Amino acid sequence: MTDLLFDTPWWLLVALAAVGIILLVSGNRRQQTRTRNFGAGLLGLVILLVLFTLFVDTPKKIARRDSNALVQSAATGDWTKFRSLLAAEADLRLLGSARMYGNAAELTEAAKQGAQSIHLREVHVRSLHVEESDDVVTASLDLLTEQDEAAAPVMESSWQFDFAKGADGWRIREIRAINIGQLDSDQAARMLPKSRE
Repeated sequence: MTDLLFDTPWWLLVALAAVGIILLVSGNRRQQTRTRNFGAGLLGLVILLVLFTLFVDTPKKIARRDSNALVQSAATGDWTKFRSLLAAEADLRLLGSARMYGNAAELTEAAKQGAQSIHLREVHVRSLHVEESDDVVTASLDLLTEQDEAAAPVMESSWQFDFAKGADGWRIREIRAINIGQLDSDQAARMLPKSRE
């Protein structure tokens, strides 16, 4: 119910607005006050839903926005932005591996070195799906990366970002690589520096 109120699908808004306009015009032409007023009320509801959708942040909307921001900050090398989206205790798991880093600073440095090692040029988000359960919001992403790497100039990968709410708002607590091209967990881990823990 919250999703319909604060993150109303655009197709539903368009459908409601169309019905509202039809009822308003039809009621006005036939001088049917109830029909006209119902149409006007429906248009008012659409305006209210649009305002809620645009201006009220929900955990799922934050996860969607910040997932895109994390990916783009890695692509552009904005590591300050990348770090700001992570919880202090953020960690990384590659293809089912154990926890790799102890905190956001180490994870950010590892992501930076990994992006530099493959000469990452661009990242395209092919799909992004967000689910909320209890106090965790999980964003599942399919990415297509372009890098100056002769062996794999273009690579597909799948990731999950777990968001949790802390004192400074919703932040990414865990990043999981589900698959990275044809790499296994050892090959993927070799692209990143070791934890200092």
